[in-house]
Amino acid sequence: MNPFLQDAVTIVFLRNLAFADTVLVLNTVLPTTVSIFFKRWVFGEMLCDVTAHLNFLPVMVNIYIVLYMSVFKILACKFPFRYEVFQSLLLCKVIITCYQCQFAV
Repeated sequence: MNPFLQDAVTIVFLRNLAFADTVLVLNTVLPTTVSIFFKRWVFGEMLCDVTAHLNFLPVMVNIYIVLYMSVFKILACKFPFRYEVFQSLLLCKVIITCYQCQFAV
């Protein structure tokens, strides 16, 4: 198995983990800081619900991505010669599915 392909898969997963963490930080820290400063929620009722949902979304995406990273590592160990054939197609589908599942919730 080509070690560079395996590293590329890991890098894609880690970039998506970083993106989900960035969304979580931006969505949690900024509204919380403003709320603490003004001592009340100033963004309105609708944004309160949206923020609550968006706080949940990146956490679940992180869980799914870590789960799929584990599955990819198991597949690489179990099918070392066939792994390269399906890894790139599966990778795209897995990342897209992670985000679609969470937006559906």
